[in-house]
Amino acid sequence: MKTITQIVSFCLCCYVSIFKAQNRGALQLGPYANELLPNQTPVHVKVSKTPNGITVFSKQQRIIIDSLLPGICNFSIYIAGFEPLYIYEMQIDPGKTTRVEDPLIPQLQNLDTVEVVASQSHNAASHLALTWNELYRMPGTALDITKAMQSYPGILPKSGFGYHLSFRGGASFETAYFIDGFPVSTINHFAIQGASGGPNALFNMDFVKQLNLAQSAMHSEFGNALSAAVRIEQREARADRWGGRLTQGGTDYGLMLEGPLGKNAGLQVSARNSFSQYYLKAFNVPVLPAYSDLQYRLHIHLNANSDVLLTGIGGWDQYQLNTQGRASDALLYNIGYIPQGRVITQMSGLRYRVYKGAHMFQAQVSVDYSSNTAIKFKNNSQHPTDLIFNFNSTDFKIHSKLQHDYSLHNQVTISSGVVHSSNPLQLNLWQKELNKLYLQDTVSLKTHMQITYFALYSKVKMSAFQDKISAHVFLRTEQWALWPSTNSKIWMSPAAMLSIKIFENYKFQLSYDCSRQLPPGIALLYNAVNQRTEALVPITSQQFQGHIQYQKSTQFSASLTAYYKYYTKYPLLLNDSISYANAMAAYVSLANQPVIPESKGYSYGILGFAQYRLKNGFYGQCNINFIRSWFTNKNSVLSPSVWDPQFYSTLSLGRVWGKAWHMGFRLRYSSGTPYTPYDLLTSSKQAQWDLYQRGVYDFNRVNSKRLPAFYQLDLRLEKTYTFKSQTFTWFLDLSNATGAALPLMPYLTVQRDANNQPLLDSALPGHYKMLELPSDTGRPLPTLGLIWNF
Repeated sequence: MKTITQIVSFCLCCYVSIFKAQNRGALQLGPYANELLPNQTPVHVKVSKTPNGITVFSKQQRIIIDSLLPGICNFSIYIAGFEPLYIYEMQIDPGKTTRVEDPLIPQLQNLDTVEVVASQSHNAASHLALTWNELYRMPGTALDITKAMQSYPGILPKSGFGYHLSFRGGASFETAYFIDGFPVSTINHFAIQGASGGPNALFNMDFVKQLNLAQSAMHSEFGNALSAAVRIEQREARADRWGGRLTQGGTDYGLMLEGPLGKNAGLQVSARNSFSQYYLKAFNVPVLPAYSDLQYRLHIHLNANSDVLLTGIGGWDQYQLNTQGRASDALLYNIGYIPQGRVITQMSGLRYRVYKGAHMFQAQVSVDYSSNTAIKFKNNSQHPTDLIFNFNSTDFKIHSKLQHDYSLHNQVTISSGVVHSSNPLQLNLWQKELNKLYLQDTVSLKTHMQITYFALYSKVKMSAFQDKISAHVFLRTEQWALWPSTNSKIWMSPAAMLSIKIFENYKFQLSYDCSRQLPPGIALLYNAVNQRTEALVPITSQQFQGHIQYQKSTQFSASLTAYYKYYTKYPLLLNDSISYANAMAAYVSLANQPVIPESKGYSYGILGFAQYRLKNGFYGQCNINFIRSWFTNKNSVLSPSVWDPQFYSTLSLGRVWGKAWHMGFRLRYSSGTPYTPYDLLTSSKQAQWDLYQRGVYDFNRVNSKRLPAFYQLDLRLEKTYTFKSQTFTWFLDLSNATGAALPLMPYLTVQRDANNQPLLDSALPGHYKMLELPSDTGRPLPTLGLIWNF
């Protein structure tokens, strides 16, 4: 009996030990160069969930911190001879080794003790560095990365039409997106040409390590952006074994698989497919969107000093009309003019990188492709004789870049590089339109062009007095050659930033930057059709900024930013005589007409931002924004742009407690954005309505009306269950919990009889009776999300 008892006790002890081991997670840093981190180097680590610090030793150029409790952890890592390394809000899962490859920065003087507190950059209104957890937990976003971004300063919370992203009063096409340094045309599904943003995120949030957002003094290696550069850094694949993540969000379900390929490589692959088209039909929504996407990342360490990265993303979107829906004025209006079509977006990139002492060399090449196809028939008959328009365009870019970085004693950092891209564009359009006599004509356009881009860039960072004073200087030399045009002028784009640490907790910054970007490709194609070359010059934006930041600890920071931004050579639509910044988006493209570079504009604002990072189970942030945006239209008359919000604010608070419970809310308030009213007389003409089935804007009153202010409350409740080597999470995300009215531009439609036919206006022969309908939304949108990590 005693022997049996001993055997049982031994087995129980083994089971408990194995269970505890499998119920813990690990963090791996590296690999690093052998001369940088020799074997058995002591590493002192402080973990937020552990009261006392621990010491581990490097092995095979890696740092492995194991036996970590699952959940969200903050890490402070100290190595003699290097700056302290801080990792905030890292998700640790049971039975999983999470990989991080943050660089080790040599220190001029060795750390005296492991208690040294070094300065750490915090989020500010001008430069944001958002972790995966900050994006993931944001209420009202349901795993959508772009909806989470709209909670931060300078980013318009909602435009008056569409799903566009606007930064600091700029138009939606003024933003450049990068994934691991590779340019990509959009990070959203259903992005229309000439703009950015869409109703659903194309980028899978499961790949995010950090999202960096710069709205001023953008780095010189990121060109072709006027208002913002959004850089997404993808995380590393797990290093211990193969696993995955099965997710159901608000509009799609997906599977991600990740794991090691040998000792020095990791692979991540994800695929998602939408289901929203089925339940939207039940709500009598006029457009039924369906989408799918694929994303992958392969990272290979050739040795401790060099690596190769292969990554890519692709989206396939299709939208159809709900022609079988319940007849209503709103439904009949939308299916009357909206086409059916598909959008394809693809990007693949390859990068080689090598480190040699204080030098880093990298070479990369990528391909970015997008196509947009749309077709519309009268009364949606699908009969060839009822064809109203058939639109097809493609945008194909091949990018290449060489870059060299050099660090001198960690006080001077010099980066320089060369960029080249080739961008063939093609447009094929057939459509019916009205002439000046309101008679129908047919228009057939078929054109192509190629844009060749070349740039040299450099940036220098200098610091002194233990980083109390630092300066950044950027210079980018750019040249666009547009075939068959001969325009090849060289443009200089300088930028500079000075940062001074005034007192122990205060930092002051001044910056200036000059940015350039060509008009959207769709506008250039219409210019090529009309043999116009005067608009083939880049838009110029010059921005001045002052910024002060207060940092009390590694958890709390607050900042106040004031900026002024001035635009020249901005596109002016020839047919409508308005600035491109005031153009209203159709469902296919933005401003399908020629442009000339004769509009000017400016934007100015004050942005306040305070953030309390997760500590002791609490986190929160608040931003307050005063932003104005104005552009000139015909006769150089200034008017507010459609991106002129005046004032908006966002407050987010959350609590993590108990056994992996999380609850948070987000409250947003915004004054309304301007819009252009309809021309009732022109819109009501029979010939006009019968062909276009929508209202005509009165551009003599550009943005003379403004939508009402709105607020929105979003709630989120989440629970995670931890098993041996798996976790299961459910969350309830309730967007617009109070059902508050969210104003959008009104519809202008015709009055209809009992058979849904337009009613003629007896008082005005040749015209229909018109009806203006509110298009406000106001229903709560609940999402039950499920996540299984294995």
